[in-house]
Amino acid sequence: MLPEVGILRPTEVENEFISTPCRAILVFKSLGGGASVEVEILRVHIRSDFVLKENYINPGKWKPLVYNFRHYFGLGQELGSTFRAEV
Repeated sequence: MLPEVGILRPTEVENEFISTPCRAILVFKSLGGGASVEVEILRVHIRSDFVLKENYINPGKWKPLVYNFRHYFGLGQELGSTFRAEV
């Protein structure tokens, strides 16, 4: 079940998860560093057409942006990378 859900107005961002960090673990310090961060979701703002049965997100509509080893991915092909990406 989702935390408190707010329906967004069309002029706002498509989807937003308000969170607070719970724990951070530094990783790969010898390679320049990074962090794995665990968060607690406090509030969720979702477009109304993304919501199923009031408490569930429709996975067929949501297309998350994933940051993985300095590159950005969707659920398909790579979408881009950061200035730090060497490959």
